[in-house]
Amino acid sequence: MGKYSNLGIYLGNQNETRVQLTFSKIDEILGFSLPPAARNHPAWWTNDKDRTHAMDGWLGQGWKAKVDLEMQQVSFINPENILHAKAKTRAIRSTTTDAHDFQNQVLDVMSGFYSKELVTDQFPGIPTSIAMISNDKEIVGYAQYIAMDNDKTLPTTKFSVIAEHVWLLEKAAALHKFLVFGNDRRVPEEWLKRYGHLVYDVNFFYYSLEDDRLERFVFE
Repeated sequence: MGKYSNLGIYLGNQNETRVQLTFSKIDEILGFSLPPAARNHPAWWTNDKDRTHAMDGWLGQGWKAKVDLEMQQVSFINPENILHAKAKTRAIRSTTTDAHDFQNQVLDVMSGFYSKELVTDQFPGIPTSIAMISNDKEIVGYAQYIAMDNDKTLPTTKFSVIAEHVWLLEKAAALHKFLVFGNDRRVPEEWLKRYGHLVYDVNFFYYSLEDDRLERFVFE
């Protein structure tokens, strides 16, 4: 380990995209005082891979330094963390928005399909999540915005969620019962391939947000 490796280890354990440390805090992390050059000359903090203290202290962990001599502090920025944070935020935001849009769109689509207005509410006798129902309680259903995993399999937990909704709908005293899937057509296909023979009176649909297409699965 190099002389400045403790700073590198400290930064390597940070998940933030930006870490701001005073010179005194850096002294504490290192276990010794920074040299006069670090406190008086910006060049000491140059992000140069040929400088051993820079490689050991921050560059080796993916960080870049920006010193403020007047404030006696250094801002460390990790571009890789920034990219990961943005990607994660985009993924979460995209999934949440798409699922919300899907739920709202399915309400309109299924209202048109059954020629009755559907609203989100709790169906009498179903002691769980909010469903889509008609005012006369003759129609009840759920929207499922689920995707296969990266290895193109559907995890047992997701299978269980589908099975639970099917079971709840089978118990509901309604004339029409349905499940509408979005995001990945393979999900209902795979589930029905395995358990379709157990479904009695729940209709399965797939709705594509992209081309506004509703498809009904026919049980063989």
